[in-house]
Amino acid sequence: MDRIVFAEHYDRLAVIVATIHKVSAWIAVLSFAGYGVAAWVWFKGYTFSGLMIAITAYLLFRLFRKISLSVTRAKLVSRPGYADTFALLDREMTQRKPQVVLAEIEALFGETRESAKHD
Repeated sequence: MDRIVFAEHYDRLAVIVATIHKVSAWIAVLSFAGYGVAAWVWFKGYTFSGLMIAITAYLLFRLFRKISLSVTRAKLVSRPGYADTFALLDREMTQRKPQVVLAEIEALFGETRESAKHD
């Protein structure tokens, strides 16, 4: 991502990245709680139900990047200016994987913080 474009969308990208992290954390917590519930149900004698809960928890964890981005988009896209920022992210994500784009954005945030410390 170009530094000039990053600077133009800085505030909105910060909110988007923070929201993605919050949603991802909740998905991880729910996934591991699902594994615990699956084990509990399994040991109660409901083997098939425990297996279905464990599979659901696994799929939730496996798809957490896609789900967290979708939930973040649904939550923020109606705010002014965010549709343009999501369009920018979509363009970037068609060229590269979403995790690469988000890692690049987080690296740019790190560089911005470092330069602010030295000023």
